Amino acid sequence: MANEMKRSEIESLLNELKEGTLMLVDGDKPYGVVCWYCFDGNDIWLGLLPKGRKFECMKINPNAAFSVFKSDDEGWGSVIAEGKIEQIKDREGILGGLKLASQKYNMPQEVLEAQVEKFSKSPDKSMTFRLKVKSLSGRKSY
Repeated sequence: MANEMKRSEIESLLNELKEGTLMLVDGDKPYGVVCWYCFDGNDIWLGLLPKGRKFECMKINPNAAFSVFKSDDEGWGSVIAEGKIEQIKDREGILGGLKLASQKYNMPQEVLEAQVEKFSKSPDKSMTFRLKVKSLSGRKSY
């Protein structure tokens, strides 16, 4: 039987896991892609290449969802976030997203600084995206 997760449990699961599935709208079809992410307490930050099918979907329809799932001997937990996705192009936003990634994925400071410089000069190539979360929920079996 599934139970609703408390906000603290949702945040804990989002902070623990490192990969999730971004779900987009492709015309009249769903489209999902697995990617790394960070959670800042409100929104989901993603590292994505700004090209290909996912990028085309985002440009046409920014409505998106993001899901994580964990299963172990004690049971399972799942979180889903819904909102609108946007490419971050300003220096401050790129820096904020990359700082989150640096902390979660142990990115060296020099790599962070180089990425901020690179994408600040070419903002359309920024790999920093944010799902502005409008709805966040979780279910668990434990």
